[in-house]
Amino acid sequence: MIKAQIYSSQTKIFPDTRINIKKSIKYIRTLKNEPVSFQLAFISYGDDDYLPISVSVKSELPISAYKVAYVPVTHTQTKFDEPACEARGPGLYPDMLVPRPASPEIISNSCKMKFYCEKGVNEPLVSVKNCTNAVWFTVNEEGKELAAGKYTIDITVTDLLTDKIAFSKELTLEVLDLSLDESELIYTNWLYVDCIARYYNLKPYSKRFWDIFSRMVKNAAIHKMNTLLLPAFTPPLDTPVGTERMNVQLVSVERTENGYAFDFSLFEKYVQTAIGCGIKYFEHIPMYTQWGAEHAPNIYAKINGRSVRIFGWETDAHGEEYKGFLREYINALKPVLEKLDISERIIYHLSDEPGEAALEAYGKAADYFYSLIGESTCIDAMSEIKLYKMGLVHTPVVALDRADDFYKEKADMMLYYTGGYYDGGYLNKCSNRLLTTKPYRTRILGTQLYRYAAKGFLHWGYNYYFDRMSIGMYDPKTNPCGYKQVPGAAYLAYPANNGDTYPSVREKSMAEAICDNSALMLLEKKRGRKYVEELCDKFFGERVSVTTMPKSEDEMLAFKELIYDELLK
Repeated sequence: MIKAQIYSSQTKIFPDTRINIKKSIKYIRTLKNEPVSFQLAFISYGDDDYLPISVSVKSELPISAYKVAYVPVTHTQTKFDEPACEARGPGLYPDMLVPRPASPEIISNSCKMKFYCEKGVNEPLVSVKNCTNAVWFTVNEEGKELAAGKYTIDITVTDLLTDKIAFSKELTLEVLDLSLDESELIYTNWLYVDCIARYYNLKPYSKRFWDIFSRMVKNAAIHKMNTLLLPAFTPPLDTPVGTERMNVQLVSVERTENGYAFDFSLFEKYVQTAIGCGIKYFEHIPMYTQWGAEHAPNIYAKINGRSVRIFGWETDAHGEEYKGFLREYINALKPVLEKLDISERIIYHLSDEPGEAALEAYGKAADYFYSLIGESTCIDAMSEIKLYKMGLVHTPVVALDRADDFYKEKADMMLYYTGGYYDGGYLNKCSNRLLTTKPYRTRILGTQLYRYAAKGFLHWGYNYYFDRMSIGMYDPKTNPCGYKQVPGAAYLAYPANNGDTYPSVREKSMAEAICDNSALMLLEKKRGRKYVEELCDKFFGERVSVTTMPKSEDEMLAFKELIYDELLK
């Protein structure tokens, strides 16, 4: 016997989840270009320990299907009194989404034992006795324009041992006659070239690299990420003093008698490939070392035909030699940006997470670098408000727990979190996207970004498959706590062995957050910002802040329904 039920995207289905008919959904709404997700949870009972099944969807809508795969969380790093935290310890957590055909073709193989499987997949879908599994569906994943109206989605589970239908249910999806505008947010998760190269044992920018890179960037863009880290030189991020990460610089440099010559061929290919995958904005890697802007990134150049590191930890970032290099580089870069038509879409960084001790060095870097880039935007993640008050950063990227401080100063800011907050206090009340986080705790970020009028959101790890400080590579499929034993903090997507990129439940939740933000912006166009802010505050019973948290998945869904109702007025 198979028992199944349709759930929303706001709950996680664990192996011990019991099918609850009260949580079943029959009707959902969305906008014409807004993706919407739901799940089918299923479990089998009876004599068979291993029951091969097929899950099929019949609909005129474009639907993507995924098997929800469990990853082994060995350390939760959370206190279970946190809001919207899964109150369980180590175990199997649902996160990785493995693509499957939404309407699989059943094939059979006659032999002594009856055998069935689905065409087009390497692994048959099975229901294991007394273990709950799930299939994840996303309607209109790529955000195309659908025709408004009501659509029927028929979901069928077939027992392949008996050829009988074990479960059948109809879901109604109403597509409202409205479309979201393109998101105004700058949404970025840092994607690392060296992590791709190291994981797949590839040379950066080889033919195989570009194939895997394109698939990863497309997946990120489908899930609403519109900004990509641009490694013109090797990013000076998470690198112990005096050491190097793999050299991945895109810009070829040659030291000549008259200064420097630059070849931007790889740079241009990187940008053009990313644009083709759906990326709009580009973040140039920081021009100075992390936490203080005292040194230069590791930069290699050809001297007399040999590749030599010309700048690095030993370089005084404010000395004349490096300043002269930056001047020549930026002058050479500007026409390339114009050629690629991204002059208005390039974002610079000085130094990641500078503290109060870095005020002098950061100030020197800002004074000089701003004189080179003119009106271009410069952003940096930071918690120290003095840097902003001194006018040392155009757009501060503010840690969630400091958002109110910068908001009071009317800062033109973005928000960020690192994910790894486990010492109690303020940050444990904020949005997060760990494996132990409930989906609506991740999704509420979109509303918080709206309430703070944030320009965007930044996270430092889309595919960071290293432990702390870029040491020790791990596979998140088998060791999701590989980074500092923090479950899922350092990555949002999974590297498949065949070079594909598997999205995650958490990545879907982040995409929902971005869509929620766009829906609030659309409502603002109709009713004004004050009206929308008051609407949000009234619904949650408080002025929405970075600690505002839905009480349940139902409340998160009810809030989105309220937005739809307001848009239709």
